Amino acid sequence: MDAGGNTLSEVSNVDFETIVVQSLSQSSHIIVDTKNDDIPMVERIEYSSTIVEDGLDAYSNGHSILIHVMFSQEVFVSFDQDREQDSAIRPWLKLNVLDEDGLHGRAYLQEPFHLDRAYDDLIFVYEVDVNSEQSMVDVLDSEALESNDYIIKDALERNASLVLPIFDASKTLAGSKTFAIHSQPALIVQIGAIIEDGIYGAGQDVDFVAHFTHEVRLFIQLLRHLKFGSGI
Repeated sequence: MDAGGNTLSEVSNVDFETIVVQSLSQSSHIIVDTKNDDIPMVERIEYSSTIVEDGLDAYSNGHSILIHVMFSQEVFVSFDQDREQDSAIRPWLKLNVLDEDGLHGRAYLQEPFHLDRAYDDLIFVYEVDVNSEQSMVDVLDSEALESNDYIIKDALERNASLVLPIFDASKTLAGSKTFAIHSQPALIVQIGAIIEDGIYGAGQDVDFVAHFTHEVRLFIQLLRHLKFGSGI
């Protein structure tokens, strides 16, 4: 074989036939970069843009909250072969939300997700439970991300670091938005009138304000037919 990767095969004592084999050095441009030998790390956690921009400061039973966990480089989610696949538990993110039994709420890796597909952003979804409460939602602690029956790794089969950045406000979950979880319906705690002292008569407007325990939205239901009844 010559320096260009061409193979020479002998066919007689005096003659040689040259068989040209495609050379890697002639056809490919390969760069070996060993500068970044660090394992993948969580760089930032934040709510999805739909949550950030919806204007709500409280959520209740039935709401779905999407959370993005962004890594420093691409990661792969693989099933742990030492576990039972039929009952496998997806990776989760523990939140500081408590239910009626004192257990912490969990945001699970959103389905469907593809095994052995490269991701730099894993999406978790938290379904607000009927009996959950928290005045300011955030991750539980720096070890709130757990892979459970799966493995989160890089292309070199190295396990990613799942430690969460909780000390840098620009990278934390609560840093992207602050809101509360309320399991109970909003209650009126106070009703007041926006008027000056005095006597008011027919034809004058009086504005009243109702204060609730937490944020509410006003929905107008349009009815085509109204039915009235009276009891005597």
